[in-house]
Amino acid sequence: MLEPKGYIVLGMHIFGGEFSTLEAFNTTSHTKFDIKCRCCACAELNLFKNLTDIKDLKCETERANFDSLPAALLTVFQILTQEDWNEVLYNGMEKTSP
Repeated sequence: MLEPKGYIVLGMHIFGGEFSTLEAFNTTSHTKFDIKCRCCACAELNLFKNLTDIKDLKCETERANFDSLPAALLTVFQILTQEDWNEVLYNGMEKTSP
């Protein structure tokens, strides 16, 4: 069985950057859309910033994530103490499924 630090490294390797979503509003078609984004400093964010028909561009990351070591430590602690562990499960399934 892995120690908690093993789960932290494994989670960062598998889920690092997966819990981010890029949200925007298209003024031409008047629709709101969101796409999966690897991180909030991703190439998609820079690409959409240069488009003129996109407004209200924002990148949101879930509170429980594996993007950095402190965030991964807190997420693994949340799972091990079973405090809202199902939130992490459902976010992981939603963000990583095709």
